[in-house]
Amino acid sequence: MYTLYSIESSFIFYALILQVIFSLVTFFIALTAYKIFGITQNSNTRSMALAFFFICISYAVQALFNFLIFLRVQHDFLVMFGIHPLSVLNEQGLYLHMVFMSIGLAILMFNAFKTNNKSVLWYMIISSVMVLFLSKNILFGFFMLTSLYFGFLAHYFYSNYRKNRKKGALMIAVSFIFLFFGNLLFIFMRKSAIFYAIAHLFDFLGYLLILINYYTIRK
Repeated sequence: MYTLYSIESSFIFYALILQVIFSLVTFFIALTAYKIFGITQNSNTRSMALAFFFICISYAVQALFNFLIFLRVQHDFLVMFGIHPLSVLNEQGLYLHMVFMSIGLAILMFNAFKTNNKSVLWYMIISSVMVLFLSKNILFGFFMLTSLYFGFLAHYFYSNYRKNRKKGALMIAVSFIFLFFGNLLFIFMRKSAIFYAIAHLFDFLGYLLILINYYTIRK
C-alpha cells in the first residue's frame, strides 16, 4: 500500500504547517457558517457548517500524522497505549483523514442536490468510503474521488453565479475551482514534489476564499 507521504522528507514540516493552517481555516469556516445559520436558520448553511467541521477533523488528523513522523516518536510510548507505531504513522492516520474528508465532501454534495432525503446522504457517505477501501491504489482512488467531488461542486457554484451574478457566488465558485485543481495535482505528487507544493497552495487559496466569503456575509 502507498503511504500518504511518499515524497521528499524535507516537505514533511512544510505539510504539517499547512495542515494545521487548513484545520484552523476550515474550523473557522464551519464556525462562521454555523453562526450564520443561527441568524438565518438556513438549512444549507447548517449543512456547510457540518461539512467543513468534518473536513477540519480530517486535516487535524493529517496534521497529527505528520507531527508524529516529524518527531519520530519512540516506540515504547506508543506501545504503552497499545498502538503500533507503523499503524499510527501509516494506516490509521491515512484512513482517518480520508474517511473524514470523504464524509465532509459527501455532505457538501448532498447539500448541492437540494434534497431532504437523508438516505441519499448515507448512500453517498457509504459509497464514498467503499470506493476508497476497494481501490487497488487507495491514494489514487481518494484523490480521484475528491477531484470529482470538487469538480462537481465548482460547476454547481459557478452555475449559481451565472444565475444571480453576485460577487459572493463567484468567490465560492473560484474557491472550489482552486480546490479541484489542488486535489487533481495531488495525483501526480509521486512524480515530483513540486506538484505537492502547488497542490497545497491551491488548497490554501480555495479555503481562504471560502472563509473570506462567509466572514463578509456575517458582517
